[in-house]
Amino acid sequence: MKQNLLTRFTTGLVSSFFFLNLSLGADIKNTDNTQIKQDNDSHLKSVQEDNDKSADVYRNEIAFEIEKLKKIREEVEKKIKEDKKILQQIKQEREKLKQEREDFEKYIKQVENERYKKLAKVFEKMEPELAGEKISKIKNPKVAAYIIYNMKERKAGEVMNYVDPKMVNKIVKILTDLKNQKNK
Repeated sequence: MKQNLLTRFTTGLVSSFFFLNLSLGADIKNTDNTQIKQDNDSHLKSVQEDNDKSADVYRNEIAFEIEKLKKIREEVEKKIKEDKKILQQIKQEREKLKQEREDFEKYIKQVENERYKKLAKVFEKMEPELAGEKISKIKNPKVAAYIIYNMKERKAGEVMNYVDPKMVNKIVKILTDLKNQKNK
């Protein structure tokens, strides 16, 4: 019986100790879990606050950069408008210069034609032999051809009889080209 009692006492003591441990361990575990949870919550809150601060900083930086880009865009658009105006002015000036050039070329042609007509009258008044000799000595066959072209046909034919044959070939070629251009 003593053994039985001792066994029971030991068993009871062990059981009590076990339950005590369990209850203390559960409290410790509950305390540890609660503390861990609070620590985790605190840490999460801190991380969230840091993230919120970082996000605010990034948002501010992004907003600042967007404003800078808007200003740059406005400047670029303004510059494009200015450049378009300048380009339009250049086009207008180019057209004006083109017209002036055409007018000047017409004037030069008119002056040349008047000059050739006057020379043709001078050569018509010369003896055909002397006129042919002078035309043969003209270095530019185009000038000679235009003089002949502006002469009266009968007088031009008489003068051509006395022009150097090599020069006659050049003059005839130029006169043929001139006639073809007029026909077009």
